[in-house]
Amino acid sequence: MDGTYRTLLGRPGTNTSLTNFRAYARRRGNAGMNGAGWNAYLYEAHQALYWLYTIEYANTNCQLPFNATPTANGYKQGGLGNGVTNMSDWNGFNGTNPFIPCGTTNSLGNKTGVVSYTTKNEDGTTRDTLSVPAYRGIENPFGHIWKWTDGVKCRIQSSEAGGLSEVYTCNNPANLQDVNYDNYVKMGDISRTDGYVKKIIGGEHGVIMPVEVGGSSNTYFCDYFYTNIPATSEAQRVVLLGGYAHAGALAGLSCAHTGYAASAATASIGSRLCFLP
Repeated sequence: MDGTYRTLLGRPGTNTSLTNFRAYARRRGNAGMNGAGWNAYLYEAHQALYWLYTIEYANTNCQLPFNATPTANGYKQGGLGNGVTNMSDWNGFNGTNPFIPCGTTNSLGNKTGVVSYTTKNEDGTTRDTLSVPAYRGIENPFGHIWKWTDGVKCRIQSSEAGGLSEVYTCNNPANLQDVNYDNYVKMGDISRTDGYVKKIIGGEHGVIMPVEVGGSSNTYFCDYFYTNIPATSEAQRVVLLGGYAHAGALAGLSCAHTGYAASAATASIGSRLCFLP
């Protein structure tokens, strides 16, 4: 699709497993934390971003309309807007590949804001006009494509194998792997059903994975949780965050998906490059 209205040049890389994203990041060298500072997007980094937004904007609904004007007392109001979550017929456009160019919000620098981006039809006419958010310089913190996150994994059992869904994290990048739970710490049990997040683990580590669903798009945590229970035995799953380009109100900073193994690869899932000094 190079040279066409559906080009992938300059778009985020997808169709790559978390296992491979980790390996590609490490090829940048052994600088940083414990000789493994270069990483795919880290759950710990996204969790910090989530709480920074929540504290600054004093709400758990990041899809509230963006408002650049502070309140009379100088506080932030509103949210980051819908984000890139309302793409029409995404599959028909380019097979659910990414379509927002990297750097669309560079004009904002490290500020928070929203930049309009228009997709075109083959004949050059306007197709969709989308709002691309940036939070303190981080482009598309939710929406557009799902983000793999490393340093977190879930043990999900069938009902006959124990009926547990557990989340584990690891904050030492040198110990990140997809084989077992060695050097990972259990953070708690998570919901075994899909739904809008009503209650999270929280605690001293501020874990944003859901314990209970039953909220809505404008109550409690305002974002959706997806899971998948194996028919037999148990499965090791990783965590996707943020939602994607036609998720609508389901997407958001705490939107999570635990239905994929680290070896999976698909057009609508990508990652970020993180460095731990």
